[in-house]
Amino acid sequence: MPYVNIPDSGLHGTIAKIVGKMMGGVMSKVIQNSTNITNSLNRKGCPTGPETDRLRKKLNQNQKSLQQVQSRISKFKAIPGKLKPPLGGLKAALKIILTLPIPQGIGIPPGPAGGLIIGLPINITTKYADTMHLLKEFIKQIDEIIVAIEAVLDTPSASLKSLQRNLGSADTAVKCCEIEAALQKQLDNGDLTQTDIDDLGLSDDDGDLIFSSLGPKLLASVSNKGLTNSSKDSLKSKSDLNKKGKWLLKNPVSSNADGGDIIYLVNDQVKYNNVEYICIKEHTSSLENIPPTAEFWSTLDSAVSKGVSDLLSGIRKIEDSNINSNTKDLIRGLLDNFANIGEGKAGINSKFFHTGPDGVVYELRIKNDPQAPPIAPRRYAVAINPDGAEMFVGDKSFASDVEVLLNEIKFRIDNQLS
Repeated sequence: MPYVNIPDSGLHGTIAKIVGKMMGGVMSKVIQNSTNITNSLNRKGCPTGPETDRLRKKLNQNQKSLQQVQSRISKFKAIPGKLKPPLGGLKAALKIILTLPIPQGIGIPPGPAGGLIIGLPINITTKYADTMHLLKEFIKQIDEIIVAIEAVLDTPSASLKSLQRNLGSADTAVKCCEIEAALQKQLDNGDLTQTDIDDLGLSDDDGDLIFSSLGPKLLASVSNKGLTNSSKDSLKSKSDLNKKGKWLLKNPVSSNADGGDIIYLVNDQVKYNNVEYICIKEHTSSLENIPPTAEFWSTLDSAVSKGVSDLLSGIRKIEDSNINSNTKDLIRGLLDNFANIGEGKAGINSKFFHTGPDGVVYELRIKNDPQAPPIAPRRYAVAINPDGAEMFVGDKSFASDVEVLLNEIKFRIDNQLS
């Protein structure tokens, strides 16, 4: 709104430009890189060992870049919270001032000696009214700034959450390929045999390591792939491959005169009754296998949960097996490259402390997920208040960099308290 007594601050416009520039720069790069990562893993079969190493490094870089943007945006998100208390005070002050009984004049009743004794000059009344108008404008402007900043940050926050979900799924999928590469290296060196792998239940019917097939399931909820279009009976054109498909019974554009049903392949993704599913068994569509028929379909969320469960189960088989300890140590060394700052240094390192928007200084600690076997540990960060209570718990991750976990919990603190 145009103000009479004070100029428009333009604060929300400045913040919008800064956030827009960040989103346009860093975010576009993260989106492109994360899409490349998920596309590399969203298929049966893992990349080569060196390529998997590059994917892990790229994933860590993307997580750090994303967290930097999150950290900057969280600082902007703290502004409305800091403005609301003084705004409330101004509103209360205005209410009190408006109720003050300020007399315009003092006198005595009419009579021989009556009349006005003291009267306020008209300019005092005018200045008082002008001051009240100035205060109202100031309150109105702060109100508008708060609303505008919150609106400006809504869209970036949603985008950041979506990307974080994508990278979190990719983190687990990369770990699958790291495990496969570690086992393959031991097979190539002769420390493991195919019989060992088969006996542990770590190979499928084709003799391939089971970890190869987990990528598409772990990435199902963040994949941008719809139907594969690999079947001649598929309805989808190339332009549809970047979208989730709809489950269909008949194919009206089939080359068959009577219209053929659609062949769905393993890992094809469809939407039916507004629920997204992933195909778990190749089949031809019919009234008997409409989603969510358990033999043929799984919801995306269930597929991701099962993928993580299968991954942890496979790791436990390695941990609990009779494989000699030297081979296990070699596999552990290949799988656990956690870049910590050193034992005993956390207590004096400022990285492990964070002051939240509430003014509380939280101690940050890294913990191991008890459900993940030591041979391939999964970790998460927690924030502890001065009373020793865990107030915030971060997402579990196979990330190999301690700063990835610390930055995630810092963002969680700032985001939830701002």
